[in-house]
Amino acid sequence: MSFLLATTLLLSYLSHPTHAYTLHGYWGANLAQNQYPSSPTSPSAYTEPSLATICTSTPYTHIHLSYMKLHFDVLNNSALDLDAHCRWPTNKWAGYPDPVKGFNVLDCGNVGLDVEVCHAAGKKVILSISPMDYLLTATRAEASARNVWNLFLGGTSSYRPFGNVVLDGVEVRAWNNDPNPELYVVFLRTLRELMDGSGRSGWVISGAVSCIYPDYLLGPNTLNNTLLSLLPTAFTHLTISMLSNPATCGYSSNTAGFYSHLTAWATFLTAASPNTSLVVTLPSWYTPEWVNGATGDYVRLQSVYEAGFWERVKAVGGFGGLAMQDVSFDVLNRPCSGNDSITYSGVLWGLLNGVGGNGTRCAETTNVSPFGGGVSGASSTAATRKAAATSTLKVEPITSDGGEALGQMWQVVLPILVVPIVGLLLRG
Repeated sequence: MSFLLATTLLLSYLSHPTHAYTLHGYWGANLAQNQYPSSPTSPSAYTEPSLATICTSTPYTHIHLSYMKLHFDVLNNSALDLDAHCRWPTNKWAGYPDPVKGFNVLDCGNVGLDVEVCHAAGKKVILSISPMDYLLTATRAEASARNVWNLFLGGTSSYRPFGNVVLDGVEVRAWNNDPNPELYVVFLRTLRELMDGSGRSGWVISGAVSCIYPDYLLGPNTLNNTLLSLLPTAFTHLTISMLSNPATCGYSSNTAGFYSHLTAWATFLTAASPNTSLVVTLPSWYTPEWVNGATGDYVRLQSVYEAGFWERVKAVGGFGGLAMQDVSFDVLNRPCSGNDSITYSGVLWGLLNGVGGNGTRCAETTNVSPFGGGVSGASSTAATRKAAATSTLKVEPITSDGGEALGQMWQVVLPILVVPIVGLLLRG
């Protein structure tokens, strides 16, 4: 082994944590337009920043394109809707029939270019499958899987929404009470076979479940006919949505329930699929109805600081990261008094990856919007909203004097450790 190679390997090991957390964001549904719609004084509704902007100015590691809305459109292709970023009829394919269920496959070349920007920035981009229609037969389930493969992943089609760009994977987010959960087993098994046969590795397969264990559609269940009953190891990530059930597992409404249900999911994964990363999904905004949440779901920074939030969450077996529902609100939520450049997810991400609860704590403001309104609401012109949301989204590290001193110490200690260890490697 050469000296250079030995040094490189050692430095690489010492400079990288043994566990890398991930930060997921749901982008495309543009939920913030519900709070900031068009009006006589603001003719343009708020639109979240472009995918390229999000990938180059935020710490998100995984972007979930939200959403694939139908398994089968008018011509039996996968139907997509990304709100103002790509929607029917603005982005319809020339000559394509009008939708009969509200959605169709779309021509989203602009988003495809942004996906390339995300890939260049080292970010993963996956398709979140949240269908309104059911899978009625095994044949249809296989057909839907092949559609997803051909339209978004490694296959070919005349109607690929993002052109030749290949997404990094999918998320199964079937919250439509489909009465046939076993058909999603057929769907995912087919898709997994296509992935495995592609010669490409590193595919992401995420499953999104409610906080209540077990999940209605993904399971696991006693009938042993769900994805988590039969194919738990197929998932690279499982996102636990801590929203919409405040009495059961809303953090502010039932803190004990929040942790007990999170622990139940962790216990299951530890036994059934220990390599699957458990990701905790939190609302990114304090007004619950706009993030598909409920009063009591939002975790205020004060709670994070005082209740040892991250210490308890990170202690849950298999914990691998955090997800925000959704990006459009997260980029507006600037919770630090006197510092409107850092987002809600930026603060949580800094604490998670920095020095934990001992890090510098920003004073939480009651005005969590960069353009006014406080926790009871916000108002501004459309121009101001867009300017605030598309400005540079700076993510500042949450550190302390102790953290800085620790970094300086390693600059001195690291060479002392490297030299003798490298010598041992060379003699070996």
